[in-house]
Amino acid sequence: MTRPPARLLAAPAVPGLFVLAGCGGGFDYSKLENDIGAKLDATYADTPAKVSAVDCQEIDDPMPDDTFTCLADVGADEKVRVKVTVTQINDYKVDYETVDVVFDLDDTVKDLERDVSDYAGFPVAVDCGGGIAVVAVGDAFTCTATHEAEGESADLVVTAEDAEGDVSWEVID
Repeated sequence: MTRPPARLLAAPAVPGLFVLAGCGGGFDYSKLENDIGAKLDATYADTPAKVSAVDCQEIDDPMPDDTFTCLADVGADEKVRVKVTVTQINDYKVDYETVDVVFDLDDTVKDLERDVSDYAGFPVAVDCGGGIAVVAVGDAFTCTATHEAEGESADLVVTAEDAEGDVSWEVID
């Protein structure tokens, strides 16, 4: 049983534009890390995800179109990856966006139970564990779906389709 992409409660990508000028000239990575952390916290405000640290890869003499990665610790096993692209060197501007989706597993379970039950035509309980999960776009995680009346269970594979929080799911018998 496969379901086309649907929107579940997942935190979407976080786009941003930031000016990185340090007081001594050059990029101010500390300011960037603070800005990314603040934007992620605002985006994930309705989830248990809280940013405890952001660590950006520092590059020497960045030029326009150079990219680097920052990692944000949000309390999950995996860190959220943030892709940073230098847009203007003279004004020290960058664009950034997350490349991972953050799932509040408790809310995800509620949405999956509703969607899978509606699709199957009978009550289904779903177990994805608890807390939060960080999943790369295109990757999946597995939950367990149980037919409540029959007591039969199957794997439920949930795939992060895009950075906006669209997912698809499939029951694997």
